[in-house]
Amino acid sequence: MARRRGGFEPEALTGGAPNVEADTGAAVVEDAEREDDESEPAERPEPAATSVPTGDYVCPECGFSTPAAESSLREGDSCPECRRGYLAAR
Repeated sequence: MARRRGGFEPEALTGGAPNVEADTGAAVVEDAEREDDESEPAERPEPAATSVPTGDYVCPECGFSTPAAESSLREGDSCPECRRGYLAAR
């Protein structure tokens, strides 16, 4: 077997076999899904409710304030104005 540049020998990894795709076990998953389809329908959990923050985020260093519901900022983020303070919820 000829050694390739850089010492990498892909044949050593595959045992000299041609490119072979790995078995992903998809057939096993499909069989399990079919069994589930024959029984009672599975209950699906309700998606978690997302809460909209209320109030304002305020920087104690410079007084910057923004409505929490209208901003992508969160409590504890550094102040976008002064960059010294951290936003607190009020």
